[in-house]
Amino acid sequence: MNFIQALEKELLAHRNAENAIKMEAYMKDNFPFLGIKTEQRRIILKQLWKKHKPEIQSDFRGISWSLFTKKDRDFQYCGMEILIQEIKKNYKKKTVY
Repeated sequence: MNFIQALEKELLAHRNAENAIKMEAYMKDNFPFLGIKTEQRRIILKQLWKKHKPEIQSDFRGISWSLFTKKDRDFQYCGMEILIQEIKKNYKKKTVY
């Protein structure tokens, strides 16, 4: 099972319809949610990230894009977190004189 499939399985297993309604209302019904709160979503992402680290590092942009194209906002948040972390690790500030 690849990272995206494993993440999808875990997030769907932890969906919360009551939270989803509140989250969608907060975002003015612009996005559908699974209803997973940030802390829980990050714990799930971190566990799977450890398991699939080589896969994520080899194609973090492609994985993030795949997560952005999913309809639920929770996947998009995971994609943003992956991009931020991986780009931060690889960022090198160039000195300009």
